[in-house]
Amino acid sequence: MEAAREEVKREKVAYERSKPSGPKAPPARMPLPAHLPRVVVELEPGGDTEGLVCIGTEVTEELEATPSSLFVRRYERRKYAQPQPDGGTRVLVAQLPSRPIDMGIGGAMLLATILVEKFLYHMPIYRQIQRFKSMGVAIPDSTIHDWIARVCHLMEPLYDLLVAKALGAGYIQADETPLPVLDRDKAGSTHRGYLWAYHAVRPGLAFFDYRRTRGKAGPLCILAKYKGWLQVDGYAAYEEFELREGVSLVACMAHVRRKFEHALAYDKPNASHMLGLVRQLYDIERTAREGKMDAAARLELRTEKAAPVMREAREWLLANYAATFLPKSPMGQACAYFMGRLKYMERYLDDGELEIDNNPIENLIRPVALGRKNYLFAGSHDGAKRLAMAYSFFATCKLNRIDPLQWMHAVLQKMPDHPINKLEQLLPLQKNWPGLYAV
Repeated sequence: MEAAREEVKREKVAYERSKPSGPKAPPARMPLPAHLPRVVVELEPGGDTEGLVCIGTEVTEELEATPSSLFVRRYERRKYAQPQPDGGTRVLVAQLPSRPIDMGIGGAMLLATILVEKFLYHMPIYRQIQRFKSMGVAIPDSTIHDWIARVCHLMEPLYDLLVAKALGAGYIQADETPLPVLDRDKAGSTHRGYLWAYHAVRPGLAFFDYRRTRGKAGPLCILAKYKGWLQVDGYAAYEEFELREGVSLVACMAHVRRKFEHALAYDKPNASHMLGLVRQLYDIERTAREGKMDAAARLELRTEKAAPVMREAREWLLANYAATFLPKSPMGQACAYFMGRLKYMERYLDDGELEIDNNPIENLIRPVALGRKNYLFAGSHDGAKRLAMAYSFFATCKLNRIDPLQWMHAVLQKMPDHPINKLEQLLPLQKNWPGLYAV
């Protein structure tokens, strides 16, 4: 008996188990982008390897960086004395290459870096000045602001072309966001200006226009000659475009959804019903997106699947809006908003090129909010216009996945001598800059 117990104690148990997966699995190593330059460090094992056969190489990569630095580009132009037939002497000297700021000390990459860090990464000028000081160079605040003004003046024709190309696209999304501007007429206070954003969806172009107010004069001026689809939220300033020949308003389903989400806490059954219908519409859009459908296929899918859902939503609103909900209740307000925008919302079913909502342009104006938190306000109304120009270029870079720093650097080098009739070649589109593609 004792021997049997001892045998049981010593029994060996073997089993198989699957490798860990899911949340408990060890994290996968982040792949390092192939476009980054590689510095190869060759290492040999310790000891004498003479006469041994190399059977392979173990490769380990780490992501490294070099700190930002400044340098001086020194142009040394040789001068020659050339005798003239009349006995005089002519001095020949090499011509300086064109530079973004004539007779200025700021080079193209330095200027590009200042603009990108301020308007894309929201680093205020005073912080950039502090960093330059840490590198041993003191650049006055007034000098940097003058550089920005002169760069924007140089690039103004390109901005005008960007606006013209976007307005000729035939389908634009529009939105607006506030921008505090320093008011020199009111000491210690700021003026509440507005940046109006416009997104031409299919060519992938975006631009911002600064206006001192939120009034309808801004979009009416910019879109004075525009023809095509105009997708907007429920702001009353856009209503006048419905009366203009050649312009058709399209509403935003995301704004409709937010109204019913707000009503959930007050009337969950009815709000959930409407949100369920909206969810079905978005599921259909996801199917089209994941299937990489073109406009024709997406229109066919919407006609088959989305149109019945929209009819159900319309019928429910007509049956319940006035009879069931108090006008001032959250559910009543949500239904009123949807009813008021319903005919504009249904139009996305008529064209496969149209989006179901205005979310793309809301993503483009998000950096403006981040900028407000960092540099607080624009220094003047002219400064706000320059800010709008910079945001326009960098938003278009984002839409086209163009490296904004390399693009700005290249454009500042080319712009002084570039033919005005070939400016379109400088727009931040992938076809123009295949080598600046950003992942």
